[in-house]
Amino acid sequence: MTFARNCVLVALLCGMASMALAQEFNLVENRSRVAFSIRNFGFTVDGSIKGLSGKAVFDPSRPEHSVFNAMIEPSTINTGNTMRDGHLRKAEYFDVDQFPKIILRSSTIQAGSKEGTFIFAGLLTIKGVSKPIRFPFFARKQAGGWLFEGGFDLNRRDFGVGGKSLSMADKVTVQLSVFAEE
Repeated sequence: MTFARNCVLVALLCGMASMALAQEFNLVENRSRVAFSIRNFGFTVDGSIKGLSGKAVFDPSRPEHSVFNAMIEPSTINTGNTMRDGHLRKAEYFDVDQFPKIILRSSTIQAGSKEGTFIFAGLLTIKGVSKPIRFPFFARKQAGGWLFEGGFDLNRRDFGVGGKSLSMADKVTVQLSVFAEE
């Protein structure tokens, strides 16, 4: 009985030690960018959203121990057109009064096929609607932390953004460049 208990204790400590190698980082808004593009009336509209906050636990040698939890504030949406930005904050689009955060949380991180690449799998929550999402990203060590870059496409209608607009495409392309500091 003592031998079995000691084996369990050693296994538990080894697991905790390997998790301790993963380091926690704070996401840094002023060194990050969340950008998007969508077709509207036949033209591409580019924009960005600020208010980034969150944490990352990252270990490139053991990506399965990594965790990402990030939020942005859709009230900060900027397409370069103040009137359009105000419209996008309303209930039909991002409903920023009711849903002040867009949340991205990982469930698993896996190594990609090339060095420095990884696969993010998790949940994206917009307007209270959570959908699974999976996309590749690159991780580069930089002074004081890590830079994570990746992107994905989503269907805005899956999240109830923009209703059944005939002039606006359903597909939105999102590009992430997120710096996390020690």
